[in-house]
Amino acid sequence: MNSLRATDSCGIPASSALSNKLLQLAVEQAQAENAWIRHFARTYYSAAAYNVRPYVYTASLAGGWLRPWLRSLLTTAPARWQVTIPVAVVVIAVVATLGLRRPRPPAPSAHGWLRWALLCPPLVGIAAWFVVAPRPVFGFALFWILAALVVALRLESRLEAGGRARGFVAIAALITVLPVLLQAADAAIRRGRNPVAVLGRALLVRPPPDAWSHPTPAPDLEVFVTASGLALYVPRKANTCWTAPLPCTPHPSANLRLIDANRLGSGFISSGPWNHARYPNPDTRFLDSWREYDARARRNEH
Repeated sequence: MNSLRATDSCGIPASSALSNKLLQLAVEQAQAENAWIRHFARTYYSAAAYNVRPYVYTASLAGGWLRPWLRSLLTTAPARWQVTIPVAVVVIAVVATLGLRRPRPPAPSAHGWLRWALLCPPLVGIAAWFVVAPRPVFGFALFWILAALVVALRLESRLEAGGRARGFVAIAALITVLPVLLQAADAAIRRGRNPVAVLGRALLVRPPPDAWSHPTPAPDLEVFVTASGLALYVPRKANTCWTAPLPCTPHPSANLRLIDANRLGSGFISSGPWNHARYPNPDTRFLDSWREYDARARRNEH
């Protein structure tokens, strides 16, 4: 329902004017989607934050989101092993690489410090992640790749310097299981459970009886009638349609209509501005606050 279709039976745009109209609608929707992803990622740690906070709160570094976000990297259990722990591993390995407890100067190497250029791809990825959508789960692979590379390069430097690899191999092995160990320890501490039992359940995941094949949920629905008379099924509280009959959308629009009023398969088009209700979920006023911010920014430009 978020995508629009305005083509004839051959897939050719119906008219130039209609294509331009669709393009304008698609641009606004794409901008709203992009803004919502950034807003949600910067306030991921609290539904109250991303649903209640206005867009201006996350629009820039000065908006006030950065300090709570940084705090969440320490206070949110998944974020600790997704970002905080690999960053700590990188810091420790880099400090060791800078010369602490080096047995003797390293032997000359053909590639030398050029090998550290391997760190550029994950570092660039982390920078883009932070700017675009810094939710830990969106970028945790980059942090662990960076940690693994730094440890591997540090190990190579130590071997070239004549040092032993035993300690670093043990550290590398520990790093590979550290996320599981820390999750188990965190659950044991917070819930007061036996850490060995928690670790066992973390390593051997058995799906509960209701997690196998089971019927798709059926949401509680209401009917939303657009200005054109098109009846849409809308979930009352959920944000997904699941097995609801067609046409169904969690984000109805009063100006939505069928391209061919007699044929559902012809597709849908909005006769007017893109104005989906309950977007991007039923509990947020994000769209209104984003539009207010965007209109203010455009006025300031002129």
